[in-house]
Amino acid sequence: MLSYFVSGYQTVLSWVFGISEQQDSQLVKVFIVGATGYVGGAVLALLLAGENAKRFEVTVLSRSADKARAFESFGVKAIVGSLDDLVTLEAIAAESDVVIECADADHIASTKAFLAGLRRKHEVMGTAPILVHTSGTGYVKTFIVLPSTIYGLASGPLVDAGIVNPRSMQIPALIEASMDRRQAGMVGEGRNFHPNVHIDDVARLYCTIIERALAGDDIGHGREGFYFGENGEHTMLDIAQAMGADLEAMGLADTADPSTFNKTELDKYFGGSDSLGTNVRCRAERSRGIGWKPVKTSEDMLASIKPEIEHIIAGRKLNSGACSGTGSPRSG
Repeated sequence: MLSYFVSGYQTVLSWVFGISEQQDSQLVKVFIVGATGYVGGAVLALLLAGENAKRFEVTVLSRSADKARAFESFGVKAIVGSLDDLVTLEAIAAESDVVIECADADHIASTKAFLAGLRRKHEVMGTAPILVHTSGTGYVKTFIVLPSTIYGLASGPLVDAGIVNPRSMQIPALIEASMDRRQAGMVGEGRNFHPNVHIDDVARLYCTIIERALAGDDIGHGREGFYFGENGEHTMLDIAQAMGADLEAMGLADTADPSTFNKTELDKYFGGSDSLGTNVRCRAERSRGIGWKPVKTSEDMLASIKPEIEHIIAGRKLNSGACSGTGSPRSG
């Protein structure tokens, strides 16, 4: 969950004018790790979206040289490397005002490299740089973003260019398993609760945190810097029922009624995990308290299932030339 587009938000980046006069005459150097991913790509797109994007000098880390070149066509500096290139990560962090980690919050070695680089930045500049998505105190202000079930297909020029991943994980995984068994599935009775948040709203949360932090506002950081992303909740039965109705209507299920995954199916589709049967509940009070205003609701989450199914079908057609194999439509 920890490591877990955006158009039309021209006004969101107006916060850049809140930077101090000294910074205002300079570019704000932002380093994004995980920019080819679902969340990182959405955050990058939002940073590049407005007329104030010229105030940012954005650098991203890419494991692919081809994607690095593609990023540069959008005016983004790209470094080819991985989370294991610790010397490089520390050097880039030492030159950055903001580091946004959207790749793997549990990669301890890279986190230490970011902190070491940001400490060097602090020692030279005397101000606390910003690190979003990990922890720490003192010489760096840190903020941890905890999005809940993220949904919605990402879109925009970075997706069109094939640079970033447009899909989430949880709901697409449920859809693909259900398509394979030709019936919507759930763990147990599906009456457990999960919170949800749209990918666009997640990107806005990151940018809201950066806005307030760069403006010097006294918002929670370090031990008080945990920010949930949620705008409603659902039961897994809600998802299973909506998924079943969509799959049956599209000829991809034999019934609209969902059923429980058995042990063999849990092993096959989810590595034996029954985590989709657990309760996960949170309220994003601190996030809303700093001015985050999510737009999409649980109703939008349920409405997003059909486009996800269509995206999966389109991907199969693209890869095979036809939608064939298990989970394909039946006639008759």
